[in-house]
Amino acid sequence: MRLIAVAFVITTLMPHPGWSLEEDWQPGVLTLKNDQVLQGELWVRMDCDVAILRNGEAMMVYPAHRIAGISIFDRNANQKRTFVSMTKTHGAAVFHELYEVVLYGAITVLRKEKSAWQSRAIPDPEFDYFVYYGDQLLPVSKFRKKVFRKLATPEVKKYARKNGLNLFRIPDTVRIIEFINRSVSPIELAQQ
Repeated sequence: MRLIAVAFVITTLMPHPGWSLEEDWQPGVLTLKNDQVLQGELWVRMDCDVAILRNGEAMMVYPAHRIAGISIFDRNANQKRTFVSMTKTHGAAVFHELYEVVLYGAITVLRKEKSAWQSRAIPDPEFDYFVYYGDQLLPVSKFRKKVFRKLATPEVKKYARKNGLNLFRIPDTVRIIEFINRSVSPIELAQQ
């Protein structure tokens, strides 16, 4: 059984000859769910929901179900990036996925690469965006219908109108959520 698991990890992580997958090692910190903190160079593979830690010559693969969070400094983008592992259920199945944190607050915005296995040849992958609110992970489109209506105070509506923001555009939605996080107390958000 162990041999099958090792073979699966190796074949999953090995790039297909037609793909243009480049290793992307960045300095960072990996926090496991058992609160162990590991430092080194990290390669976050959202397409496989794993992080690979390289410390000198040693490498270790950590699947999403063992990861609490990842913080790297992306030298290519010259910015800090944070990732979290989220547990999802589909019927009786429970699985774990890595998401990048776009905006952290009472309402958190996350993103995940779209169909990564199909988009490896694309230099700038596209992302699906999600909102984590009230212990629910929702696609941005459902946030509009299920959550925003509850939180759309006159102040929020005025801010969106004044700045020409549209909930059907993701950057605008992120700005509105950022405004809500700043202007509404966490207690008020929890009550809604």
